[in-house]
Amino acid sequence: MTNSDNSTNIIARRAKPKDVLAISTLCRMAVDELNPERGGALLVGLPDSGCMGLDPELTALSSGKLENDNYELNYHWFVGVSNDTPVGVAFIRVVKIHNFNIAHVELLYVEKNSRGHGIGSAILQLITKWATRKSCIGIDIPALPGKRETKVFLEANGYKARSILMFKDIDTV
Repeated sequence: MTNSDNSTNIIARRAKPKDVLAISTLCRMAVDELNPERGGALLVGLPDSGCMGLDPELTALSSGKLENDNYELNYHWFVGVSNDTPVGVAFIRVVKIHNFNIAHVELLYVEKNSRGHGIGSAILQLITKWATRKSCIGIDIPALPGKRETKVFLEANGYKARSILMFKDIDTV
């Protein structure tokens, strides 16, 4: 997926082993930004939890297991690239709900200075193509409560709320 204007070349593509360092950096940025938000720690993990608990999947990517047309795996990394630099990342798993496959976006993050240029939308379009190839009937993506800009962005890309997930802390005393 390419979107060009006069100054920026934007593409979304499947991640490659050479992207692991950039993905790790983007994951850290996502954790730092989202962790203090309401529900953020449950979504992205604690700041010391590595790359959102996705280290085994990053290892698989770095070893080349996720490259090219290997659609046998039920998860995948994608990057959004602006002028040859990864500035966005997505991680998707296929989950089964009842008898249906759903693509669940575990992570979609675009660095702050790169937002509003079509990178997130390009990644979502690529995710849709991937999910179609995986025989998914839909795509789930989390949005934190109070993150209006996330909700507006997703709705502008054709997403709608299908449920609200509630959570209660249980004291372990």
